[in-house]
Amino acid sequence: MISFGESALLSRRFVVSSCRSAAPTSRARIAPLGTPTSSSLGDEKRVPSLLLSTARGAIRCWPESNDTRANMPESVDGVHWTGQADLRSGLDWASSYCSARVARPGPISGETFLRKKPLLAAAGLACSALLLATPLSASATPKVPTPSLVSDNLAAPFNIAFKGYSPYVADGGLNQVVRVRRDGTLKTIVSEAPGTSGLAFSKSGRYLAYTTTKGGEGEPPGPITASGLNIKKRHKAPIYADTLAYEQANNPDQRVHYGVRKPPQCLKDALGDRASYKGAVDSHAYSVARYKNKWVVADAGGNDLLWVTNRGKISTLAVLPSQPVKITKDNAAAQGIPEKCAVGRTYKYEAVPTDVEVGRDGYLYVTTLPGGPEDPSLGARGKVYRVNPHNGHIKLVASGFSGATNLALGKHGKIFVAELFGGQISVVKHGKAHKYLDLPGVVAVETDRSGALWAATLGNEDPPAPGTLVKIVKVRAKP
Repeated sequence: MISFGESALLSRRFVVSSCRSAAPTSRARIAPLGTPTSSSLGDEKRVPSLLLSTARGAIRCWPESNDTRANMPESVDGVHWTGQADLRSGLDWASSYCSARVARPGPISGETFLRKKPLLAAAGLACSALLLATPLSASATPKVPTPSLVSDNLAAPFNIAFKGYSPYVADGGLNQVVRVRRDGTLKTIVSEAPGTSGLAFSKSGRYLAYTTTKGGEGEPPGPITASGLNIKKRHKAPIYADTLAYEQANNPDQRVHYGVRKPPQCLKDALGDRASYKGAVDSHAYSVARYKNKWVVADAGGNDLLWVTNRGKISTLAVLPSQPVKITKDNAAAQGIPEKCAVGRTYKYEAVPTDVEVGRDGYLYVTTLPGGPEDPSLGARGKVYRVNPHNGHIKLVASGFSGATNLALGKHGKIFVAELFGGQISVVKHGKAHKYLDLPGVVAVETDRSGALWAATLGNEDPPAPGTLVKIVKVRAKP
């Protein structure tokens, strides 16, 4: 069930599907490819489609099939569940990528609902400003960051990692981990990786770790049946670290309160069990990073960071804080909540971590895509946190991101953030965030060994456009 406190794309399930609307579910989660999902409020009909897995949310793009280009759907419902909430966003894809925001009324939920709109995630067919072909000429504006196309053979490239100078992608649309060759073609590294959304290499390159998630079939969608981290050593059978089993046994956020404290009966009637609740059992292993001789998993469903050893042993590193929002007359009405029940009250949404990276300072950096609507009614609420890996202490670095699905650490302390719903990459420096580059459909960012910035965009069905991998040339943050 989608929870009101969770978010969509990475709230536990961010479903961008060729579906319709949905019915309340407890927590949101990023749904794995091929598993139908539902949002927590409203009625939603869905068909099996490709889930672009994002932390606690999955993005369903088209019917599951390796022949993604031939089977992409006409529209997408982005359901960002809280915690693992479908991201129930009032933004539609076109508005989020082309700056024409459109709000869709609906009750506040842990999910954010993305209206049925074509996924504008690649080539600037709908947004003329998107440049994915060739870099600007030297005579234009050499200091302006510009996307240069590397490959257009992807579908749902949720995460990028480098081994040496070679880019690898966890593609939740193809359900594969692939290496992108210089000519843009793909070499399959892992052929069966259902719902994959995160990957990382050990420093030596001997270990590869990637996330997978299964479940959510049926109408309404059932629960996640498997989620975890696959650890593969060269010439060895992979080891599976079961994050769902760990969640069921420990539920790290079980003491965290979400929703409204002591809600009145009218609010209970409007929101049901999402009016006030504690962290439920839910896991969506969404992203992973290597830290010394261990792995750190960002679990969008569990709202936490987990340690995983090379042998698959799991322990809790940190639980992300709830995300409080004060309900006003305007945003209550926009979500269909009775004003007398909501205005003036504070609703605490789930954090929904979507990415984790290791900084040169030894700290971990995490993006979150909070539960609840991602439309203008509650503002841009994505955040970047810094986490001390030794004691789990969490500190806010920056906020105000619209759909923070991924981050990359650059030179001189810069932090690049992919804003899926904002259709742009932002850069954080000295605690301040600024727009760095417009890039519709951007879902992932990463820096290579030289410090160059790379990004990936989601595929689009109407007009037809594939998922892409681009390299940002002349990378310089705006002053």
